[in-house]
Amino acid sequence: MRYLLERFKCDKRDPNGIRVAPVPLYNSFHDVYKFINVLISVIGSVEKKRY
Repeated sequence: MRYLLERFKCDKRDPNGIRVAPVPLYNSFHDVYKFINVLISVIGSVEKKRY
């Protein structure tokens, strides 16, 4: 997980968004794929806690 966080820059965008940018020239398709899977997992766990 730490590896992914080092390879992507994330920030919160108002009102209800986030921006994720791969570090140019250092990310493979597989890195992006892994990050999306982690993001989906995190969003799913947060939604389960809300309801």
